[in-house]
Amino acid sequence: MKSASVVLARHPHVELLTSQSTLAGIPTEFPLIDPVHDAFDDMLQTQRYDICEMAIVAFLQANDAGIGVKLLPFVQSGGHQHRNLYPARDSGLTEPRDLGNRRIGVKSYSQTTGLWVRGWLSDEDGVAAQDVNWYVTERSHVAGFADPDNVHLLNIPLKQALEEGVVDAAILGRTSAPSDLVPLAADYAERDAKWFQRNRAVPINHMILVKESVADENPKLVREAYTNLVEGLTQCRNGDPAYRPAVRSGLEDVRPAVELAARYAYEQGLISAPVEDIASLFVFGGDI
Repeated sequence: MKSASVVLARHPHVELLTSQSTLAGIPTEFPLIDPVHDAFDDMLQTQRYDICEMAIVAFLQANDAGIGVKLLPFVQSGGHQHRNLYPARDSGLTEPRDLGNRRIGVKSYSQTTGLWVRGWLSDEDGVAAQDVNWYVTERSHVAGFADPDNVHLLNIPLKQALEEGVVDAAILGRTSAPSDLVPLAADYAERDAKWFQRNRAVPINHMILVKESVADENPKLVREAYTNLVEGLTQCRNGDPAYRPAVRSGLEDVRPAVELAARYAYEQGLISAPVEDIASLFVFGGDI
């Protein structure tokens, strides 16, 4: 291996890693791709990079499709999701349990935020993914995945579909939702706290993938990259104990959220079979 490439969004906890010029003696580049999701297709379709940040749903679909990538036991980003569901102005919706047989917009059915929102809708309000008509503006990053039959493609932007009542509700980040709308789950902060107490985890957005061939041939490089990430996170937490609670490392801390994401992905038709062995998703079985 003459050189290595690592693609990560630039958070404070990755600065120690991205300041390195070599990993395990191998010259290493850190291409800056902003936004980082622009690297996802290259990583999943051609494995262009050796280590790459990735949305958890895209990884689960890649694993389901037999693509040769594994997870580092390191959460790069995440956060609670009860706030991110907004009703249309004239929808008549007053609470999440009213969403059965309604139309909900989301950027992509495989978007990670959508996974978590559908998960809590099912677990807490009895509205399963199959009970709703989903409207999307994009398809999956993973070639070969077909959206379920109750997923329909919009020909207008998601925010416009919500404002014009084409959908009854939409999954949107707080900065992209119309300013006059409030979350459908008005008690979202209380729900977030109860979700954490019940699951002992914070919903994952992005993790970090490693090519299996790189892990097999250069395990020291993979372990050194991981060690730098953990040390970088430790330094950030030493300066601010409340630093990004979703960012976690180590199999035991990461596993609960990955298990839940895998369950939701199967229940929602995003993967074809349940994940029976969570440790098998991780490089070296999570023993790193």
